[in-house]
Amino acid sequence: MRKSLEKEEKFGDHPIGIVGGKEIIENVLLNPHPNFFERTLAEDVMYQQWPVVTKQSKLFELLDNWRSTKRAFAIIPNELNDYSAISTRRLLEIGMRVKTDMTISELSKKRIVTFKKDDKIGDIMNLMLKNKTRKLILEGSTSFISDRIIVEKIAEDLKFLRDVENFLLLPIKNFRLGNVKQVQENVSLSEASKIMYEMEHPYLICKDRVLSPFDVCMALASEELTEYDLI
Repeated sequence: MRKSLEKEEKFGDHPIGIVGGKEIIENVLLNPHPNFFERTLAEDVMYQQWPVVTKQSKLFELLDNWRSTKRAFAIIPNELNDYSAISTRRLLEIGMRVKTDMTISELSKKRIVTFKKDDKIGDIMNLMLKNKTRKLILEGSTSFISDRIIVEKIAEDLKFLRDVENFLLLPIKNFRLGNVKQVQENVSLSEASKIMYEMEHPYLICKDRVLSPFDVCMALASEELTEYDLI
């Protein structure tokens, strides 16, 4: 970690951790019962290795951290003596303004991880963790499931697992899936950023490749882009 990015570990008025989809999925697999949500303290499951940036921090330094940790989150002090979040959605705003002819066909291709329509949610969650991905494509379709969709289902429909027995055995057909938007391979990086920025569950597919907001963030750290392209 470069010096301009600092790890924040203090208590009091300082943020000390985050709880995201990954933390929920990992721990629900271990304890798929309502008492996980009722008795577990946030500090027992939270992730603490995210960076704190300042107005002087370089974008490339932040993206280096995200690339190595695979966690796209940071905080920055604001004018209210508090902190604001920096996530992939905020970086999509930069992607929308980037000055480059780079298209999504030039981005590194990653393997598409799929699941079957008769899979159980426990299998899906294990598959996400095994492949270190937040989204899986339904085999033979343009539908997908993500950690965010799973968490929304748990919180809203299942009342934090109080309204379900054997959660891990629930069929995937009980979940509302997101839809991948199909685009052409000549879509520019800025166009792809704008499309995803306007989606509730941003995810694009082009032939045999998929593109997430995290992929846009990694493209912004490409050696082909300079600080002048990102103005």
